[in-house]
Amino acid sequence: FDHFRQDGDPGLVRRLLVEEERRFRRLLERGRNVLARPRFRGPLGEEDFHYLHDTHGLPRELVTSLREGEYPETRGVGAGR
Repeated sequence: FDHFRQDGDPGLVRRLLVEEERRFRRLLERGRNVLARPRFRGPLGEEDFHYLHDTHGLPRELVTSLREGEYPETRGVGAGR
C-alpha cells in the first residue's frame, strides 16, 4: 500500500483477493460442468445465454471464453496462499 499511499491492512486485502480467486475458480468449474451437458455442446442462442446467466450465474463473456478454451486449467491457482 505504501506505493499507492494507501492506509489499510495488506493482509485483509490479500485475504479478499484470495477469496475472490476461489469464488472465480468455483464459477469456472460450475461453468465447465454445465457446458459439458449435451444441451450446450452445439451453437448457443440467446435463450441459452439467458438461461446460463439467470440460472447458473454465468455471464455471456465467460461462457464464450470457456467454450473457446480461454480457461483451460485454473484448478489449483492460488492454492495454499
